[in-house]
Amino acid sequence: MAPRRVAACVVTGFLGSGKTTLLKGLLERDPGRDRIAVVVNEIGEIGIDGRVLTGFEFVENVVELASGCVCCSIDEYRFDLAVDELVRRIDPALLVLETSGVADPAPTLERLRRSGLGVDAVVTVVDARAWQTAWRVSAAARRQVLAADFLVISKADLVSKAALTRLRGRLAKLNPRALTLEGAGSAPFAGSDLILATSASRRGEAASGAPASDHLRDENIESFSWTSTGSVDRHAFESVLRDLPRNVLRAKGFLRAPGDRTAWLFQLVCGRVEVSVLEGGGGLAAGVQGVFIGPGVGALRERIAARLEACVAAIPGAG
Repeated sequence: MAPRRVAACVVTGFLGSGKTTLLKGLLERDPGRDRIAVVVNEIGEIGIDGRVLTGFEFVENVVELASGCVCCSIDEYRFDLAVDELVRRIDPALLVLETSGVADPAPTLERLRRSGLGVDAVVTVVDARAWQTAWRVSAAARRQVLAADFLVISKADLVSKAALTRLRGRLAKLNPRALTLEGAGSAPFAGSDLILATSASRRGEAASGAPASDHLRDENIESFSWTSTGSVDRHAFESVLRDLPRNVLRAKGFLRAPGDRTAWLFQLVCGRVEVSVLEGGGGLAAGVQGVFIGPGVGALRERIAARLEACVAAIPGAG
């Protein structure tokens, strides 16, 4: 149990919606970031998002919880231990929990309260391009919208004004009480300064005490990790990512070639691939570390791994 009541902000949203990008941007701009503690939850075995955040000077403020979902499969001892560690070490003014992409909000909020944290606000990130896919395959994605105090439409610059208007209308019908904001990449957006400084939690008691469900199993959401220590052809690797089966909704990880001082962060979101320089990634071991997430992806593990391994074998002298 946390030694004193600390305000908590939950940043949630479906796989690949842009939670980490949003949180990183908010932290970079917050003058009180040295008093903000961060818990990053990922269902995969390899923690990716936490490393993206730990490029900051306040790396000691970040704790990762991997290999499970905080709402149902991370045991309370591990969660409470992570919270206690942060609260005792940095005496935070605010604790931010970035959930996994398939977290169910109600049991997540209840777990925070049982840990002695005061839930301040829920921020749900909605991908302007992929929201229809997310809501079709995951009931948790819809519940994330219903639980929000703030709805942040990410990647708003990648869709038409008409599409953005339709999405705003859908969000307003689902959750008329939430404040809806729009973001493009990591650029600041109007109202962003409200998110980490607010006391605008407006959830009713209906969310309190809701029983946790094994939604990962119910929705057949699975994940697997893949690593390689050989030389990897980045362009061939990107090509494989673009051709992955459609039920691989999310893939993310790190890539660095031997002798290359530049490390790369790769992300796949509903068929769209992004590869960008990973700041502070020069210390990563050469090779690839990746996590692949989606309904039924466990059955595809060997097939996907074989295609990824071909990117290593394609380079002369690699292996």
